[in-house]
Amino acid sequence: MSSKSQTSLLLATLAGTILGGLLGYYLPDLMLSFSFIGQLFVNALRILVVPFVVASVIVGIAALANIGRVNRAIGKSLLYFGVTSLIAVIIGYALVEIIQPGAGIGTMGATAPAELTRVTSFTFNQVLSSILPESLLGATAQGNLLGLVIFALFIGATVIVLEARGKAVVDFFGSLNEVLSRLIQLVLYAAPVGLLFLVGAAVAQNAHSSSNMVSSVGLFSLTVLAAVVIHGLVILPLALKILGKRDFWSYLGSTAPALFTAFGTGSPVATLPITVNSVVKAGNVDSRAGSVALPLGSLINMNGTALYLVIGAFFCAQVFQVDLSIFQIVGLVAMAFL
Repeated sequence: MSSKSQTSLLLATLAGTILGGLLGYYLPDLMLSFSFIGQLFVNALRILVVPFVVASVIVGIAALANIGRVNRAIGKSLLYFGVTSLIAVIIGYALVEIIQPGAGIGTMGATAPAELTRVTSFTFNQVLSSILPESLLGATAQGNLLGLVIFALFIGATVIVLEARGKAVVDFFGSLNEVLSRLIQLVLYAAPVGLLFLVGAAVAQNAHSSSNMVSSVGLFSLTVLAAVVIHGLVILPLALKILGKRDFWSYLGSTAPALFTAFGTGSPVATLPITVNSVVKAGNVDSRAGSVALPLGSLINMNGTALYLVIGAFFCAQVFQVDLSIFQIVGLVAMAFL
């Protein structure tokens, strides 16, 4: 895709997202009636996710050509995910303590759901066993792709060990990866229309949420928004500049289609094919690095979720006027990070 085409697609995607939001607010019934168009766009992405993840991970790992490089790539990715998630949690905790969004607003008749009293126990062994599910097909159908990514990582590592005998496997998945990349580019051209109806339907279904911004819950929303802005426009650009030696704004332009699609779908996994296309092809990132970091990141690197969880937990404590000990504070922060 030429730079001119990328710019045109970016502008069209931005226009579709904004127009969808406006139509969803002013013509909610219309957008809800045609919401299936947005769902078709999401379905097309989800169909491509599974074969694309397998092919891109295997090809990327095989291209590293050395088990030591594979280990370092995965290790560095996980370290980065951990550090940025921890920073996100700290930002969330700092803001919720400074702004105090839940202080003094009262419970407004709210009570704890009955489900919270029915706590089920689990062990660390059960958590570890869920990483590799009994059935890859079953787990994939449920949206759990972590087992699939790990499976593909092992196939790629085995291909490296087999050397010449594994060339046929690499060639097959390399060709499959090229075919899927072309299909993803076709889906990208439908992104402006797909996002128009996705965002429009989402706004139409949650039109009442805009009134919350001027209600007592509005301060909670603003706290979350402030944390996201600080993390997304300060911390991550600094990481990009220091670690990637890249200019934030130019890189943002190349990856904007992925950001808009993630915003519209609410799913980093469904957006993964467009993310890889935007980062590797438009963003000129090494495909070997992208093939390892991006699938893992879409499943593990949940900075926004981490800061939202810590803000939500402390907001509830403030609303119900619960005095937390230092050990409880550390425990909540640790659980949000995990």
